[in-house]
Amino acid sequence: MASDPKSHSYTVRRVTDAAVSDRLRGTMDRKYSDGNEGKCRYCGFLSKHGTDTVNFPSPRFYEVEHSERIYGKFTRHVVSQGMVADTEPMCFMEKINLTEIDQTQGRAKLLEEINADRHCESWWPYRPGRSPNQHYEELQMQRLEQDRRAHEVKLADLALEAQRQSAAIAEKDAAVQIRNAEIAEASKQLVSELKEITQRSAESSSRSERFSKRSTWLVIILAIAQVIFAFVALYHESYTDRFLKGIFGPLGK
Repeated sequence: MASDPKSHSYTVRRVTDAAVSDRLRGTMDRKYSDGNEGKCRYCGFLSKHGTDTVNFPSPRFYEVEHSERIYGKFTRHVVSQGMVADTEPMCFMEKINLTEIDQTQGRAKLLEEINADRHCESWWPYRPGRSPNQHYEELQMQRLEQDRRAHEVKLADLALEAQRQSAAIAEKDAAVQIRNAEIAEASKQLVSELKEITQRSAESSSRSERFSKRSTWLVIILAIAQVIFAFVALYHESYTDRFLKGIFGPLGK
């Protein structure tokens, strides 16, 4: 019988993150060896899909028990007392078309495919008593928990990084404050030295001004003396002139 693609697409959710799926599988209380991982026979998503769309509501994915997995009994499922649904084999995660294999290649090929190691990234350990929907909900819960833990780890890493950056900033601020204090002290010393230089310059200028005034007066005095000496030399007779005048009389008369 053909499957109901519409109801199947309504209930199926794909798991595409193989890495997350691998980590989550490690958190389960598994009873399967690593060699059975990836095989449909031991996967919780191996299901019997109901083909009756009238009498049985969706989702119509039923558990395949261990004995049914061994012998390939996928055609009927007891839904409740007196209610039996016609079913067909199906992968809840749509990783393989078991219905087509069963219808076109026979039950022996179907069992071969179910027991083959497919290295399926969506494999999830079968837990008796749970339907494929419940296995998927279990997977989702585990994924959410894993995401929550990863988020907490990320937040812790961010907080630690923030603390490291804060410490580095505080250290830089302390170094800047020390440097600013050194600059302030150097500036104060420089201002003091500039004041001292200014004071010395003022004193030197004052002394230079006094020296300049003294030099000016000295030049003036020397000039006056020179003029006086010139007049004296012009109108004053020397002793020699007087002596000659006494002997010879006034010259030029």
